[in-house]
Amino acid sequence: RSAGKVWTSCGDFTIKISVWDEAWNTDYCNTNVKIIGCGTGSIISGQIASALGNKLEGVSVIASAALPEYPKSVFSNATGQYQFDVQSGLDYDLIAIKDGDYLNGVTTLDLVLIQRHILGLEVFNDPYKVIAADANNDGRITASDLVEIRKLILGVTTSFKNASWRMPIKNQTLTLANPFPYKDNYSFSKLESNMVDQDFVAVKIGDLNSSASVNFKSSEV
Repeated sequence: RSAGKVWTSCGDFTIKISVWDEAWNTDYCNTNVKIIGCGTGSIISGQIASALGNKLEGVSVIASAALPEYPKSVFSNATGQYQFDVQSGLDYDLIAIKDGDYLNGVTTLDLVLIQRHILGLEVFNDPYKVIAADANNDGRITASDLVEIRKLILGVTTSFKNASWRMPIKNQTLTLANPFPYKDNYSFSKLESNMVDQDFVAVKIGDLNSSASVNFKSSEV
């Protein structure tokens, strides 16, 4: 003795499942069922580049959704491009991550630039420079950030209290005096169409003069 049900549309449904034995002792539970696969596919794509337009390769872009096979990740190519082919009608979240190579682009000149900013001698004119100067990830530019960067340059530490790269989303309004907190993820509710130009801005933490190398394949290069 069994029963079945056929759905002809996608969505979230609550169904009652009953079981019984030969003596007709019975019990039931209510179960939530998500039916997917009815819509066509969509594309989520974009580019990852620095504020100066330098394309970043090898950045991990991670998509999350309420499906067993998620999260999924792809890497940006040599021109900084990434793309996901996804199921329409679902909610998605996107973030970009790149870690390691903490010393890349970080020199004593960056210490000088941060110190001049703190003293008011030459204040940063770009909110992405403010983000780059926040080495200890506390949302402020202070002498503590100078200490973090100096320890990295001297080899006392091998990383910051922060990621090596931060990836705020592009085309958001950032306040120059205080860009914190900034948005670093894209959210799509019940995606029904292609979402292109979902770009991220790659900010190298500790690199104030944009000297970090991008797209290099090895430390020898």
